[in-house]
Amino acid sequence: MIDTLLEFRESLINIVKRFEAIFLFIFKFLCGFIIYSQINSIGFSAEIFHFITNSNVTFLYLLFMSLLFVILPLNASYLFMILNVVIQVSLRLEVALLVFFGLLFMFLFYSSFSRKENILVILSIFALHFGFPYFLPIFAGMYFGVTAIIPIAIGLFIHLYSPLIMNMVRQGGIIPADVGILEIGLDEILEAFENIQQNITGETYLVQNWVTTSVLVFIVFIFVYVCRKLSINYAKEIAIGFGTILNIFVFIVANIVGALSFGIFGIIFGSIFSALLILVIKFFDVALDYKKAENVEFQDEDYYYYVKLIPKRKSVLAVRQSLQSEPPAESIITEEDEEEGFEERYLRNRSPNQRGSKR
Repeated sequence: MIDTLLEFRESLINIVKRFEAIFLFIFKFLCGFIIYSQINSIGFSAEIFHFITNSNVTFLYLLFMSLLFVILPLNASYLFMILNVVIQVSLRLEVALLVFFGLLFMFLFYSSFSRKENILVILSIFALHFGFPYFLPIFAGMYFGVTAIIPIAIGLFIHLYSPLIMNMVRQGGIIPADVGILEIGLDEILEAFENIQQNITGETYLVQNWVTTSVLVFIVFIFVYVCRKLSINYAKEIAIGFGTILNIFVFIVANIVGALSFGIFGIIFGSIFSALLILVIKFFDVALDYKKAENVEFQDEDYYYYVKLIPKRKSVLAVRQSLQSEPPAESIITEEDEEEGFEERYLRNRSPNQRGSKR
């Protein structure tokens, strides 16, 4: 059974590597299409932008934006997303300005930290949009650094405050939608933003939900992150397993005390499904044979090394193919090499005068 799974894994990885450019293009294009479709569904654009929501143009527009998502770097794509969101709420000018400067500030604040972790902003928004936040802390703890909590918190904030923004657009604004920017008086601008401030500060439960959800995600995230860094066998599997249990526990406790309103069945099912999904991702990422793990200690003139060696698992077929493709052993291995272990060959390359000991 295990050997069959390993063969399937190796075959799939080989196919993906062979057609990597095509698969990457399709994946990014689909992601872009889904993202811009969701943005385009907001539907509160000013009259000047109604051509975008025209049924004859919308599909072509989405295809074009999806293609840009494939071509452009992620940071540039974020700017286009911000502009599209602003267009979709432009029916109320003051809200559009608030959204533009708010999202731009978040983008400029976090883009200087880590480009890799920027994807977690989008992932967090969609995870909550589809009622599936339990995936976030375990996945981020497994594959990202400590600073990953920042884009997750930003994504949670954007999602939780989106309904309030949509409600303010529906209510209509102080500034008429068809008025020119140069025609707006200072009194109207101040009154408009005072009205927005009252709407935002009046919804204190949103701040509570955001802080509570961010804290719970951070607790699970930091637990998974620390566990998977441990130098023990099956550290990543342990991190996923106990992280899932902790995830279920903290969200159920928050649900019981009334801090959040997630269903208990949804918490349990969502956490277990998330764990299984992450185990599948991990299996295709790397499969390790912990039964053959060994610790090696050695030193040279500059450093003392403590290394843990864990061989990757391969199917029987892959091992046979590897042996058949290798040249004769005598042509590449000397008698001296046969008597050397890992650390001796390593030290011979670094410093001929030093050798270490293996434990």
